[in-house]
Amino acid sequence: ANAAALASFQAIVDEHARTPLDPTTLSQTLHGFGVTLLENGQSEAGKQRIDEAIDVANRNRLPLIYASAMRSRGIVNAMEGRDADADHDFAKAGIAMELAGDTLGQAQNEASLAGTLIVRHRYAEASALHDRAIARLERFPPGDFLLAAYGNQIYLQLAMLDPRAALATAQHARDVFARAGNARTDRTFDLHEIRALIAAGLYARAERQLAAM
Repeated sequence: ANAAALASFQAIVDEHARTPLDPTTLSQTLHGFGVTLLENGQSEAGKQRIDEAIDVANRNRLPLIYASAMRSRGIVNAMEGRDADADHDFAKAGIAMELAGDTLGQAQNEASLAGTLIVRHRYAEASALHDRAIARLERFPPGDFLLAAYGNQIYLQLAMLDPRAALATAQHARDVFARAGNARTDRTFDLHEIRALIAAGLYARAERQLAAM
């Protein structure tokens, strides 16, 4: 699937060289291209395309695309150990989303930043930010971003040696999605919940849940 997506993005970029695209289409394409390259393990090429997307969006005053691409670059910088650059990118993304009135985007940006803070072992910052991001995300119909945020919160609570809080988060997450008529989770969330069950000494429940995956 990634190979087909990469080919499609490359074809659009090649076409742009012959017939220039409008800034919105171009910046969205470059951002999607960059993210797909990163997912395909092509780090340098992916970062270059994301930088190009940021430049096009910034020059043409496209704040939502700019913010989304900045968030993507922030995640990459955090994963590659450039903490100051990551914090700068997330801050820029948050400001752009706030000025554009994108409340959902702000919550997603905070959730992404909190996730990288966990990876960087900045647990106290991550905890406060996660609480705020989840509270904001819960104002919207539950989706993948909220589920990932719940999973990250479980991971964080386990890292802070609080398995009962992690179990409470898992149950709360299931309740939120069930109320929306969507009881599905994903493998990552399920594994976080199983780790919480094991940490709390609930081995039989963990074994049953693992067997049901």
